[in-house]
Amino acid sequence: MKKALLVFLILFTTSIFSQELQKYDYAEVIVLQKVAKDKSVFKQIYLNSSTENSLDKSKIEALENNSKLLLYMNSLHWEYVDRLGSQPSNSGPIWINYIFRKKK
Repeated sequence: MKKALLVFLILFTTSIFSQELQKYDYAEVIVLQKVAKDKSVFKQIYLNSSTENSLDKSKIEALENNSKLLLYMNSLHWEYVDRLGSQPSNSGPIWINYIFRKKK
């Protein structure tokens, strides 16, 4: 009985310690873009991050469109999580908020 209890306790404690919580760095890229003649053009980029990282705002600002932004972030091993878009007025610019995460 004592051996069975000891084996159970060993297995239980090792299973608890083997379950590691995933830790992520988060980055938020806010894109202000203007739609003109059926083509969207980046006007301004805002970059917020949960930690210091290798993201270079000037390289992100040099990107031309949303698909290139996603490819660039993917090449740096940032995982796309969510996107939220907003257009305050019919003729105004579009705000798009991208959320990315990267394993620590």
